[in-house]
Amino acid sequence: MFAAFEEYAVYIVIAGLVALIIGWIALIAAAFRVGKAWGYGVLLMPPVALLFIPKHYGMARRPLLFILWGLIIGSLPYLVSRLGNVFIDLGPYERMVEGELHLTLTGWDRKDYSVLKARPGTVVLQMANSDVDDATLELILPMAGLKELDLNDTAITDAGLAKLAAFKNLKVLRLRNTKVTDAAFQKWMASLEHLMEVDVRGTTIAPETIRQWRQAKTGRKAMVDRPPALPAPSTPGGNSNQLQPPGG
Repeated sequence: MFAAFEEYAVYIVIAGLVALIIGWIALIAAAFRVGKAWGYGVLLMPPVALLFIPKHYGMARRPLLFILWGLIIGSLPYLVSRLGNVFIDLGPYERMVEGELHLTLTGWDRKDYSVLKARPGTVVLQMANSDVDDATLELILPMAGLKELDLNDTAITDAGLAKLAAFKNLKVLRLRNTKVTDAAFQKWMASLEHLMEVDVRGTTIAPETIRQWRQAKTGRKAMVDRPPALPAPSTPGGNSNQLQPPGG
């Protein structure tokens, strides 16, 4: 329902604006019928209408109704959007697990992540989507109890990593194939005492940094890129696995 309403939001705002303009013109006309002083006052100094309406309510009642209707109609898209974020049913993307709210937005078919603002009680959040960036993380800052966050394959950078330093209860963080750097990880993740598991494959975070991070607290785990395999040692005379002819 909310998605269908969004398609007509522009037309609803225009309808509200039209009603508002009609009401304002009618109010100016009513003021001129009372007297030129009132008319020019409302026309040139709109705040004068605040004096005209209560003093000549009988003349101003209908124009005032148009103005109020215009304001109400024009604000409907905003109100519906706000309500939609609160009451929208995320279906299989949202579930309760042992009393904890889990959101799985990885691979979902929407682009508006503002729904996150209405779910500050989220404990596990998975949104490994390429359109998730540093600005998206602003929406999850109210999630003080967040324990697990999946940002694999997203567009976050060091600026986004700095925002994650606010999540003192975070235990699991996945950053695979992101643009975060070694320096940012050292600066911002060291303060997260509860962080116990990270995925930094496909990043520039150095193996030594991860080794030091793991040693700082017992039980920490990390998924890192495997070092390249060493080439097999060569032997004089060519491939050691190749059979040599007798007497060669």
